[in-house]
Amino acid sequence: MRWLIRCALLLVTATLALGVYSFLSFDAARPLAGEAGSVQVEGRRVAYSLSGRGPTVVMLASAGRSASDFNELIAELSAAGYRSLAIEAPGVGDSDPISDPEVSLHDLAANVAAVVDAVGPASETRVFVLGHAFGNRVARAFASAFPERVRATLLLAAGGRVPPEIDIEKAFETIFAAALPDSVRVPVIQGAFFAGDNPVPDHWVSGWYPSTLLIQTRATSQTPVESWWDAGGAPILVLQPGDDVLAPPGNAELLRQAFPERVRVVEIPNAGHALLPERPERVAHHVVEFLDARSGEQPQG
Repeated sequence: MRWLIRCALLLVTATLALGVYSFLSFDAARPLAGEAGSVQVEGRRVAYSLSGRGPTVVMLASAGRSASDFNELIAELSAAGYRSLAIEAPGVGDSDPISDPEVSLHDLAANVAAVVDAVGPASETRVFVLGHAFGNRVARAFASAFPERVRATLLLAAGGRVPPEIDIEKAFETIFAAALPDSVRVPVIQGAFFAGDNPVPDHWVSGWYPSTLLIQTRATSQTPVESWWDAGGAPILVLQPGDDVLAPPGNAELLRQAFPERVRVVEIPNAGHALLPERPERVAHHVVEFLDARSGEQPQG
């Protein structure tokens, strides 16, 4: 967690050094798939999109990233008979930022609950919740705070306890600096988020939101890991990238050791922290397989 706090300080320093406008002037993320909507939460707008029909899968993206990173997975879930509810983080797209300096992961989880309540349907009492990278923290905070709402939790590239294997402060200082040329930023994105020589797609070169990262960093630093680590009591699928240097495999192993009766870990080889653009077919296969196996089960809790 300390590295997240240091990242926030570095980003603030970089903002002052490079100029606020140039630092925050990334091209917006690609459009989020589905039908757009929003919910008012304490005077703030929380944006979301809906796609498909069937049991609902709530989707929460990586740090400083848009839920449009899920576009390919959303298409696969729609084809498999599931409804995707992709929620944009504060400061991304039409979601308003959060100015409260005391914001926590549980506040972000409450945003998720408000959207789930708003979109219904009322007959569906439990949802699946899926978080990628930073989104795994919010997903687990939601599952911990609202266990009666969660059928199962799916975690992609999930961290929380085992620290990164690279100098993430330095990497993020480069990745989130829009004033730097792509020739400088892309190799750093590739080394931090992608395995081996896996290419960085265009939508991962752009679509970074430093102001959102600062909110998420603050929320993480002010929320004890113990308050969200166990993700309630529902089953958990962990898709662990084999070459993840930001959320190393030790995180998944800690979860499996702590909750062997409800945690399943699947390693995805030749994939890094980004995972979704690297191995979209493998991710979709394991996600749909897990959802299918539990859609007919009596919910736990």
